[in-house]
Amino acid sequence: MYLLLILACWLFPTSSTPTSNHSLKVKVTNLQSKKGTIRVGLCNDRTQWLSKSFAAQNFKVEGQNNCTLVFENIPSGTYAISIYHDENDNSELDLGLLKLPKEPYGFSNNPSTMFGPPSFEEASFQVDNNLTITIKF
Repeated sequence: MYLLLILACWLFPTSSTPTSNHSLKVKVTNLQSKKGTIRVGLCNDRTQWLSKSFAAQNFKVEGQNNCTLVFENIPSGTYAISIYHDENDNSELDLGLLKLPKEPYGFSNNPSTMFGPPSFEEASFQVDNNLTITIKF
């Protein structure tokens, strides 16, 4: 169930007026499938982690093993990313037995998910200039 919240993170972005012109590049590597859509939620509020996001983006995978998404006009602050590869393009994180994800997913800082999703603090990073982060599937 907790991983269904990953889906909500990019479905219900919160709005905010940018106060800076930072850009955040998110490189996604090691895609296991060359089809579907990468769905990324950028969260800036620990109380809304895995439920709402500050911004969201999608990237259509078309025969690629890697992709890069860019968030523009990001205010300085602390953020965390949740991401999943919607391989069948049904706009849902498909779950299997025991409600475990059947599609690849990840978080900023590439934390372990063996015991559930990471906390906001485990996945968080600071944006105070242009930044590039890498998330590995």
